[in-house]
Amino acid sequence: MRGRESRTTDLHNELNRALHTGRFADALDLYELIEKRKPNEPRWAHRKGDLLHRMGREADAVNAYQEAVDLLAQ
Repeated sequence: MRGRESRTTDLHNELNRALHTGRFADALDLYELIEKRKPNEPRWAHRKGDLLHRMGREADAVNAYQEAVDLLAQ
């Protein structure tokens, strides 16, 4: 289990670097990887929605926000 936690931490670190350097497409890919590892945590769908909104992808952002709401309702 420790190895998986370490890999997830590495993903978070890479995500932060991607966001801070404006590599939004890379950040989006990383959000999706993190969501796969933590599928029941709505914060990742919500944050992905924020990024999609920032990228001007409004319809995709709405879908991500809806996914977050659905996860919260579970």
